[in-house]
Amino acid sequence: EYMGTLLSPFMFLLRRRAQRPTVEAFNAWKVMKGDTVEIIAGKDKGRKGRVEKVIRDDNRVVVEGLNLVKRHMRRTENNPGGIIAKAAPIHVSSVSLLDPKDGRPTRVGFRVNAAGQRERYSVRSGVTIDKPRLPKRQLKPDGPKDTVEAIAHAKTFSARAVDLTQMRQLEAAIGADKADGGAAVVRT
Repeated sequence: EYMGTLLSPFMFLLRRRAQRPTVEAFNAWKVMKGDTVEIIAGKDKGRKGRVEKVIRDDNRVVVEGLNLVKRHMRRTENNPGGIIAKAAPIHVSSVSLLDPKDGRPTRVGFRVNAAGQRERYSVRSGVTIDKPRLPKRQLKPDGPKDTVEAIAHAKTFSARAVDLTQMRQLEAAIGADKADGGAAVVRT
């Protein structure tokens, strides 16, 4: 017996879950975040939606509001819990980009335009498919600062102050600023 059971110390190697097989990633991705696609296979076949997320490692995309699965969520401060429907990833071969000209599913090709840049185009109509315009990510607003602006802009080193007395005077001035409520000033 090992630790009160019949398991040997190496039994966990046999009981470990089989690892997911690695998936060969596509070289040229034709579907991008923000594209409008139509599901061409599966339970949501024929429905249209916007690509919310691209998972290149698994060759999958998450389409907003489609391929919904139910998840049992525990209650937290922010989440009431219960059974929640959320969009699950779907294989990229099960979606087709919509043609900008007529709104029907199309295959996508690549070509070089007159400016020498690579662009996507609809094989069905030959129309160029532009990159989707996504809203800019908003940066966190400036919050309270921990360093007083006067101290942050204070000169903390002078290459001309070769005299030891001048250096001590400068250090004393910085120390006085710290005592006034400023944060530590880092010398470089």
